Amino acid sequence: MTVIFRGKPACECLAEWLPAFEAELKAQGLIKVSIDIAQLIGTAQASALVHSTGGAWDIWQTDWRVSAVARQMGAVAWPRVTGSFASNRHSHGVLVGCPHLHPQGLAQIAEAYRGGDGLTGDAPDDARLVAALVRGRTWQQGVAWHRRQERLRKVKAVLIPKAIARLKELRAEKKELQK
Repeated sequence: MTVIFRGKPACECLAEWLPAFEAELKAQGLIKVSIDIAQLIGTAQASALVHSTGGAWDIWQTDWRVSAVARQMGAVAWPRVTGSFASNRHSHGVLVGCPHLHPQGLAQIAEAYRGGDGLTGDAPDDARLVAALVRGRTWQQGVAWHRRQERLRKVKAVLIPKAIARLKELRAEKKELQK
């Protein structure tokens, strides 16, 4: 089923995954406000059919670390910034496990799992992105991973400082008792 996400047609999977992806990018300091969506479901000529059914996204952020986060979150993504993309710089991604994904999107996932750049031909993937790829992690598992990361950040931000403060108090009390 097609839904509208920020004014653009999207599949339900994208509409659930994108806010978690965006929140993770914010938490990691890779964006300040929001992702800038170029295309979700669409028929851009340069995209062939990959975007025609859902599960694929293009955003204007092109930092390789954005694609690395996507790969940790159950998508396969690449910054498209060179060659024929030099005048249309963007990052492209597809959701692993999305039932709406076009067969060309599935082929891009398989290409990434073989170490390729997701484009026609045999060009290798960026080694940093190969290292970030969590093989087999679906987009749903990626959302769950993001939620775990949020909990860990909260622990680090709240509980650890409180524990350190309490430890300092106890050390101060011990010094007082030793006088």
